[in-house]
Amino acid sequence: MKSKPDVNGSGTSAMPENARAHLQGPVDSILRSVAGLAAEFGRFDGPDTARRDLETIMKAARHFGDLANDVLSNPHANNFQSRIRHDLLTPLGQITGYAELLLEELTEPWRARSEPVLQQVHQAASRLRETVESMLAAPQPDAATSPEHDELHERVVAGLSGSRPQPSPLREHGRVLAADDNEFNRQILQRWLQRLGHTAHLASDGEQLLAKLAQESFDVILLDIIMPGMDGVQVLARIREHPEWQHIPVIVVSALNEMDAVTRCIELGAEDYITRPFQPALLQARIGTCLEKKRMRDREAMHLRQIEEERGKFNALLHAILPEAVVAELQRTGTFLPQRHDEVAVLFADIVHFSDYCERHPPEQVVSDLQRLVQAFEMICQRYDVQKIKTIGDAFMAAAGLLMHIGNPVENCVRCGQDMIEAAHQLPPHWDLHVGVHTGSVVAGLLGSRQYLFDLWGATVNAAARIEEQAPSGSVTMSQAAWQRISGVARAEPLGEVAMKGVGKIELFRFIEFNR
Repeated sequence: MKSKPDVNGSGTSAMPENARAHLQGPVDSILRSVAGLAAEFGRFDGPDTARRDLETIMKAARHFGDLANDVLSNPHANNFQSRIRHDLLTPLGQITGYAELLLEELTEPWRARSEPVLQQVHQAASRLRETVESMLAAPQPDAATSPEHDELHERVVAGLSGSRPQPSPLREHGRVLAADDNEFNRQILQRWLQRLGHTAHLASDGEQLLAKLAQESFDVILLDIIMPGMDGVQVLARIREHPEWQHIPVIVVSALNEMDAVTRCIELGAEDYITRPFQPALLQARIGTCLEKKRMRDREAMHLRQIEEERGKFNALLHAILPEAVVAELQRTGTFLPQRHDEVAVLFADIVHFSDYCERHPPEQVVSDLQRLVQAFEMICQRYDVQKIKTIGDAFMAAAGLLMHIGNPVENCVRCGQDMIEAAHQLPPHWDLHVGVHTGSVVAGLLGSRQYLFDLWGATVNAAARIEEQAPSGSVTMSQAAWQRISGVARAEPLGEVAMKGVGKIELFRFIEFNR
């Protein structure tokens, strides 16, 4: 029984020589087979793309042979195993990748002529891979079967199982960003991605990938683990930290013996992984699963945005029809309890001869003119901290000292009424107003469940409405109770005592001006 070669024992020199012998035969077989097929394509004017792919396969095979001689010339180097793993496996992936891609793209009669040769190439590349993997296993326990590897593989599988949905039978197409430091690997990936219906974008390293992410949006990222500068683990960490990128599915691409790095990527949030050389069907299944999950996340995010937009519209509508304090109470408790408020000033304003105006003008103009005036009234109310309550036909009702503390609510209402009269004079059709102000206690609350209405009730409200009916055109008229609140800072003309329906006799005062 032959002993396993030992880099520290007598088998040290034999191992490279045996490896050379096992490697040279398949390499020569690939070169002979592909050269003959390329010559046949040349004689019979085969497709230009296919001839270039055959030249690429021969170039990769020669590159593999040169690398094998270089690596095996120094088996004692510290990076011996890493060079076998990276330098030799990379061109093998190119050989098998281009052979599979070429066979997939060829049409008859070229496919029939090429299939036997390309199958031989694939078999020879498989023998080369077996030899390379046996070289990796020679100086230490086989990483593919060691307990450590099994544990890592189980961690990766455990991280992916249970949460991975089954691939959709419908093929999803997306924008895929692939990062690989090897140009031939990028070319193979691009060709396969395009053939599978995806839009392929390529990056040669981690920095370039991050730069492309900053410029464009992508559906899936294919990320090689071993890259110069920032490796795949570092790039993935940056992606998951970025608020706009963190939800893009990432598939890590690795060799079979890089399971520790794969595990780290899964822990950082990678969706899946695939080993090189990959099978096109498996690549499509991985990408399709990620696209399906991303589409679901995108739809969920869109629905959440729509919900927020509708919520914003609802809140805006509530603020448009209800006072801010009422909206805040509704949002906090879901209800608004009726309350009694003392020392509230209530204002009513009514347009003089509005009914006659409606009879003489088209409805569109009536509503337009009234809308313009009411909007002006609302802005004036905001200026004086007076709360609009509602409009009743052409009448405008407001109150001060109701939902916020004001030093002198009557003064605010009188000033507000003066500006409203001025606005009505200036805006077409230059209306006159009756304005009445009264002060006292009111009850405030909400009515309705489908169409909310915030309103005031009580004798104070009724009296203010009756005072407005008795007010001279173009002036603010007050009750005696209201006049007493501002008599120290203003002048007014007594109008005498007036009997009002449902209210009784009230002494009225016409406001003249505030003291300077």
